[in-house]
Amino acid sequence: MLIAGSDWRSEGAAGTAGGGGQPQALGRVLLTTEVSKNVNKNNAMHAVLFEAITLVMHLDSEQELVSQCVNLLGKFISVREPNIRYLGLENMSRLSVLPEMVPVIQAHQALPGQALSALPEMLPVIQAHQEKILASLQDTDISIRRRGLDLVFSMCDENNAKDLTSELLKYLETADFSIREELTLKMAILAERFAVDLKWYVDVILELVDKAGEFVSDEIWFRIVQVITNSEELHAYSASKVYTFLLEGSTQEPMIKVAAYLLGEFGRGIPIPPQQQFALLHESFATMGLSTRNIMLSAYAKMLMNCTPDDPEFRAKVHAVFKRYETNTDADTQQRVLEYLGLTSRPEAAMRGVLAEMPKFPERASILERAVKEKEAETTDASVQRVRSMNAEASQEVSPASATVPEIIVPVLPVAPIETPPPPTSPPQDLISGSPVAAAEPPVIEPIAPVQPSGSANVMDLLDGLIEPSAQAPAPAPAPTSAAAPSPDPFAGSAGMEDLLGGSGVASSAAAPAQVQPIADVQEWFHKLCMADNGVLYEDPNLQIGLKSSYQGFQGRVVLYLGNKAPATLSSLRLHVAPIPGLKVSINEHPGATLAPKQQIMVVIDVACSAPFMEPPQLHFGYSTDTQQAQQQLRLPIVLNKFLQPLPVTDRNEFFERWRAIPGPPLKLQEIVQVSAALTAAGLPAVQALLNALRLNVVPQLDPNPRNMVTAATLCCEASMDGIVIVRMESDANNSAQYRVTVSTSNQVASSTLKDIILTHLKA
Repeated sequence: MLIAGSDWRSEGAAGTAGGGGQPQALGRVLLTTEVSKNVNKNNAMHAVLFEAITLVMHLDSEQELVSQCVNLLGKFISVREPNIRYLGLENMSRLSVLPEMVPVIQAHQALPGQALSALPEMLPVIQAHQEKILASLQDTDISIRRRGLDLVFSMCDENNAKDLTSELLKYLETADFSIREELTLKMAILAERFAVDLKWYVDVILELVDKAGEFVSDEIWFRIVQVITNSEELHAYSASKVYTFLLEGSTQEPMIKVAAYLLGEFGRGIPIPPQQQFALLHESFATMGLSTRNIMLSAYAKMLMNCTPDDPEFRAKVHAVFKRYETNTDADTQQRVLEYLGLTSRPEAAMRGVLAEMPKFPERASILERAVKEKEAETTDASVQRVRSMNAEASQEVSPASATVPEIIVPVLPVAPIETPPPPTSPPQDLISGSPVAAAEPPVIEPIAPVQPSGSANVMDLLDGLIEPSAQAPAPAPAPTSAAAPSPDPFAGSAGMEDLLGGSGVASSAAAPAQVQPIADVQEWFHKLCMADNGVLYEDPNLQIGLKSSYQGFQGRVVLYLGNKAPATLSSLRLHVAPIPGLKVSINEHPGATLAPKQQIMVVIDVACSAPFMEPPQLHFGYSTDTQQAQQQLRLPIVLNKFLQPLPVTDRNEFFERWRAIPGPPLKLQEIVQVSAALTAAGLPAVQALLNALRLNVVPQLDPNPRNMVTAATLCCEASMDGIVIVRMESDANNSAQYRVTVSTSNQVASSTLKDIILTHLKA
């Protein structure tokens, strides 16, 4: 039967979709296949059934047969057997990937509010199973969740768009990290495509940016500002909305980018003085990346221009920020602040001529549409790829009438001019698949800065940072330092003791020939992960290692995602975590010796803190390609502060009795520190945010001096009673960059280690 099905498919491609007894034979297969107690027979029967369903869709048979197929698939997606559920979702998704349906897709997707499905007449039949499809997003299998997400995207139209986006926003908060980026991208497209009410679009897209955070790619926030810029009725409304998000404490970097652009461009249209907008936005300045800071600097210049009448005090504050970056090592930032200083010192008329509002963008196809197609191409399972390849051969014989349908692109909202290069090659398939799929994309993907829009006026060159991180081509990744050179034997003993957070993130020695080097600063990745639960741990031209962690009490779980970015197999893959005193480390399952192209695997590491420890554990790993070899020794961001839990303070007197009960050194350590220029500029809120990120709970109003901060936390250890950790930060009244840091615990190793961690991050 399977062989016959393959023959039918070839004949159907030649144009004999309805000839002979094919419909009758296919109908019998669809109606007579039953579940058998014999596993082998059951598998064989369902293999024939799914082959028949695929053939019905391929031949574009009569609607009754297709409806029967969809109804069968609707039953399959709710059965207990995960493989059957997966195949049911996959075959529903195939409705939108068959080559002969491309003209139908183009004809229908060109119209606002039209569904993304390749068979619009089948859409109501598919939507009847909406509840089951949404339930698949909660499945324990990542492959099933991914196929369910594809199907939700395909069955959306103007009738269910609001309900689906609402459900997806809820799902985003608990979605697996491996699919959040794709989910965010698809939700952005749904919000734009079905936005009958533009204010609804702003509400949904800003909530999406706030919840998705680092999973919002540059393409998404570029598109947001383009749509809003081209819709005058959204200017004041969107500026007011982002200001509200900032008031509610949103500090996600993509949200800060959008807020900086919108408040700089359209902040004058809301009843909030520029001084207040600046103060609220600037609270996040110290913790942002370089490209975001450049956008914020541009926004500050426009806020100063919008301040009427002139406020000398406000002007002095903005100029102070500009002057602080006059000697910045980044050439773009330095040039930007020098030009802004000159512009904002000129008469108002001259300043307004240069800092005018950005013009509307010319209408072109949405970059999000292209981005999601590229993402789908990366994450499509191998079985779907085989179907596409097989169908592509047959589609070469499709009649000319269907092949000449013109492509029409008429977006529902104003479209952007920005063209972006294709995203970097990254592990493209399902992440933790136990089903037919073996791989997925990493939890974090670094965005690529887009190309400068063509035809920009010279005046706009000055303000290019409001639209994209840099007008120039993206700078190459910094060359790895000598400290990042790989170790000749990553499975030898641990390297000598280093400062916990100082020095390189890769301990190493002499380099071997043809060694692979990381593409960026491993030390910076390590420092970020000391204050975050997920991110990139390591990346080179062939391999990316993402990290996701969670901690509860003295226990923690670290999940490493090893993804092969290269077109060739990585062989001799080896991974080992060196033990350290005070920390129990166990790898649940070691990876295999090879990693296929575009494949990603997961390595789960369980840790338990038995006693305070000084150094983080070392991860030794290595692999080989045909021409290269990699051997590295990385510090895992499993540091002592990860095992801190906030300590609520209910009795102030009891708290200070504990403080006084701990004597001086080595349990109570004190040191004066000069904090970084960025923290100095941001002030006390940024210092408080840093301490909270280190899991040190800042207790408000505990110190009588409002410029001082006191934290209270509990250090959780398995082998001993939990110990209290108290940190006091005292600011110098005459020098805002100087603090006296006092760390007090009941264990001298804990006091010394936590003090070093705090000081290192304050200086960074």
